[in-house]
This record gives sequence, structure tokens and C-alpha cells, in this order.
Amino acid sequence: MELCDGTEVSFDRPVEKIATGNTAALELLIRLGAADKVVGTAWSDGAGALSADVRTQAEKVPSLGARAADKEKLLQSGAQVYIDPYEGMTMMGITGPTAADFQAAGMKRVVLRSSACTASLTAPVTTLDGVMADIRSLAALVGRQQEGEKLVESMRTEPVAADAIRPKVLYLTSARNNDQASTIGNRQIGNAIIELAGGTNIFRAVDKAQFASSWEDVVAGDPDVIVVAVTRQSSRDAVDRSYQALLDQLKSDPRIAGLRAVREGRFVRAYAEDFTLPGVENATVIRSLSQELSKLR
Repeated sequence: MELCDGTEVSFDRPVEKIATGNTAALELLIRLGAADKVVGTAWSDGAGALSADVRTQAEKVPSLGARAADKEKLLQSGAQVYIDPYEGMTMMGITGPTAADFQAAGMKRVVLRSSACTASLTAPVTTLDGVMADIRSLAALVGRQQEGEKLVESMRTEPVAADAIRPKVLYLTSARNNDQASTIGNRQIGNAIIELAGGTNIFRAVDKAQFASSWEDVVAGDPDVIVVAVTRQSSRDAVDRSYQALLDQLKSDPRIAGLRAVREGRFVRAYAEDFTLPGVENATVIRSLSQELSKLR
């Protein structure tokens, strides 16, 4: 497997003990038939909101942290490999283990390149090729190549006709404050999801992954549809509350309440992980979003 800087991380044989940085790799490993190899996962709060076919197994995996991985729990987990969905564990100011820490623990760190390496991309993400490459890499890691190919095949979707009307889409998720909109540019998996579903990301010209936009730019983009995305949490009630809070913000904020998409209630509910992390749900979202957008053509 390859890190974002091109460094190769190799293995002599399939790995038997794995720690995952959140439920993205965990879900894929379960679907690959390798749930028994996972000794712990971070962001374990999200396990309860996974789809029903993997939820029970996911909830049985030991927690390395309700959100980001606890450094000591991770290093003492006994894992041979840590699968990081991001380039390092610096989200929210949390400092993760160093290379020396991993080495001392006898653990190798690998990444899901389609989500971890967005900063090094030189072109927009318009396909799920990177996601499929991640699935194949994980399948090889656990000696489940045949199962990996089946997952990849299940993700193939019919492209929307090029000459069809392409509604404008805003992806919006929770921000640390309401002064700006947390959204995605063209370096994110979600950009490909919107394009493959037959829409146009209103920030497709922005060469970034997830970023904070001004509300003035959102209004200028005049989206036809708003994807309202929340993270997976410990319960469906918590997810519902987060979703409703975002809707209430959209409807009550005078800067954006006048948008046609807001006035007409053109919202698509989604999990943020399905737009920003690799998984078979990327393809599921494409299909469901395509159905919604087709109503506007």
C-alpha cells in the first residue's frame, strides 16, 4: 500500500490484526469478510448508524475512542496495521502517534488514499476510481481479493447522459460556527458523487477538498438542491437532532433563507462519511441522489 508521499508499505502475508481510524475502513473490512481481524476502531460512535447488514458486527469491535483514536489505546491494541482515513491524526488539533511510536509498537500505518491524499491531488475527482483502488488495497491486505472485486463490481453505476440538464448542488455539513458554510470543492469524493449522479457541484471550480465558504458565495452559486450531511453518531436520535439543527439553520438564517432550494425544501439527507470517505455507500448515494436530481430535469 502507498502513503500520500509515495512511500510504499509492504506486507509479506495477509494481516491478522488491524485497527481502523474510523468506520469507513471498518465497514469495508466487514464487507470483505474480515471482521474478525479488526481489534479496534476509532470514531466508534458511528458504528450504530451503519447500514443494518454490517451494524451488528461493527458494534462488537472494541472502541479506540468515541471519535478520534486515543493514542495509548491505539498503540496498545496489538494491531499490526493502523488504517488511517486521513493524512495523520491532526483533525480538531489532536496529535496522533509519530512514526517512531508506530515502530515501537510494532505497527505499520497505512492510509485510505482517496480520502487521506486529497491535498496532493492535481486534478478534480470525477470518478470513484480512487475508492475502488482503496477497496482493492484493503482486500489484498487481508487476502480477500475475490471479495474485493465483487464489492467493486457492485459499485458500478450507469452514467447520466451528458446532454441532460445538470442541477446545481450544494453539499453542506456542520461547521464549527455559522459564519461560514462547510462544504466541498473538486478534490473530494463527494464532487465525483455529485457529477456521477448528474448534478453540478456549485464549488466544482474550487481546488480543495472540504473547506469553509462564505454564505455570499453560496448564494451566488444558487443551488437547486442542498445535500444536508451529518456524521454518523451513537444513535439515530442523535443523527436526527443534528440533521434537524442544520435544517433549522438553513431556514432561519436571513443570509440563505431566500435561496430557492431552501424556500422549496429541496434537501437531500445524507451521511457526511458517504460523501467524504471511501465505501460502497458512495455508489448507493449516487443512485439515490440521481433519482432526486432527475425530478428537476
